[in-house]
Amino acid sequence: MRVIPIRRVHSLLADGEGLSLGITKACLGMLQNDIVVPGVTATGEYRLTPDLTSLRDGPRPGHISAWGEFREADGSLSPLCPRALLRRTVEEAAAQGLEFEVGFEVELVFMARNYTKDIMTYLPICSDGHAWSTARSMELGLVYKVLERAIGVLDDMGIYVEQFHPESALGQYEVVLPKASPLEAVETLLHVRDVISNIAYGEGWRVTL
Repeated sequence: MRVIPIRRVHSLLADGEGLSLGITKACLGMLQNDIVVPGVTATGEYRLTPDLTSLRDGPRPGHISAWGEFREADGSLSPLCPRALLRRTVEEAAAQGLEFEVGFEVELVFMARNYTKDIMTYLPICSDGHAWSTARSMELGLVYKVLERAIGVLDDMGIYVEQFHPESALGQYEVVLPKASPLEAVETLLHVRDVISNIAYGEGWRVTL
């Protein structure tokens, strides 16, 4: 993820430079503990190039997001680019007469953030009667402060949540997304997760996904 102030975007476009950014080639083989897996080089760079057809508002007010692809210096796609891999798989399937539709459910658990002696801990949501598919589970403030608000924000973006309901664990809910082509479905899933997480954090909760 990279954040570019809109002033910089205007400057790049005005100068004819385009919006691609240099990203180290190690990024597509780096684990979350910063260890690079065997077979991936730590030298050189890819050009992270946005697909402007994927532009959406959000995930926070004042932001616009686009998904990108990793390209070599000559403009060719990196064989390790996850988005390009999925797109190529769909194209190869289509050449053999196969089409796919994908639908996701977002499972999330809300937890209370708690600071104690400069240490952040997360506590289960206290709720009276939270259980799978119970109406009482809709009474929690997080439902209208986060979930219902997020659904309204997503609706304005053209992402139409089909339904949501309480799940079994304390503070657990499920959000059902519409079916779509694989690439659109994955991009929608990631955007929905970002929107819900941002709103939850702003309201004082931590949400697992």
